[in-house]
Amino acid sequence: MNQREVMEIMTDVIQGLDEFCTQLGSDGADAQLAYYQTYLLQTDYVAAKMAEAMYTGGELDEDYAEVLKKRAECRQKINELQNEYHT
Repeated sequence: MNQREVMEIMTDVIQGLDEFCTQLGSDGADAQLAYYQTYLLQTDYVAAKMAEAMYTGGELDEDYAEVLKKRAECRQKINELQNEYHT
């Protein structure tokens, strides 16, 4: 299985926020927080793979720009939700 096939599977696994909340039966802050945290957990391998390639001087065979962009958005949303919850 090549990396593109893995990414397609991950796309299927990582649903959209609306579908995720529907399956949980909630669209509240807790459900949204769970969605963004799940996305980060399911894409942690990308950061590890990039760090390993950087450390070993290896090259990546895929462009992970979109995943990295989405991870940054998820971290931002998590921070916003946590700030709303604590204020």
